[in-house]
Amino acid sequence: MAGSGKTTYALNNKKEEDIMLDIDYFKVCFQNEVMISTLKELQIACIDFFLDTGVDIWYITCYPSSAELASFPADTQFFWINTDYSRCCQNIRERDKEKSNSSQEQLMQFNKKIQEKYLTSNIVFQTIDVFESEERW
Repeated sequence: MAGSGKTTYALNNKKEEDIMLDIDYFKVCFQNEVMISTLKELQIACIDFFLDTGVDIWYITCYPSSAELASFPADTQFFWINTDYSRCCQNIRERDKEKSNSSQEQLMQFNKKIQEKYLTSNIVFQTIDVFESEERW
C-alpha cells in the first residue's frame, strides 16, 4: 500500500548494481507535470529496456496492473510489504505534509482498494515486515 515502506525496503536490500523502478521517483524526475498513466507506461517500458542487462530489477508499485503483469518475466518474485493500514496512514501524513488533507485522504482510500486486491489475489507474494506490527495478513 502507499506508505507501507516499499521504497525503504528496496533501498535497504538491493545491490548497488540493481535497477530500481519506482513510480514516486519518476514523479520527482518529471516534477509531477506528466500524467500518472504516462509515468506508469514509462515505468513498464523500462522493464523491457533493463531485462537484458542481467541485473535485478526492483519494480516498485502498490499492486501490479494487468499490463505490468504481462511485462514481468515468468520468474518474477512478488513481495507484499506487510504494514498495517494505520501505520501506512501515519507514514502518508508524515511524508506528504505539504499535500492537502484531501489528497492524503485519497491515498488512504486508495490503500483500502489495494488491501482488497491483495486479500483476493491469486498472485503468490512473499510477505515482508518493514515496520514492527502485530497485524498479519
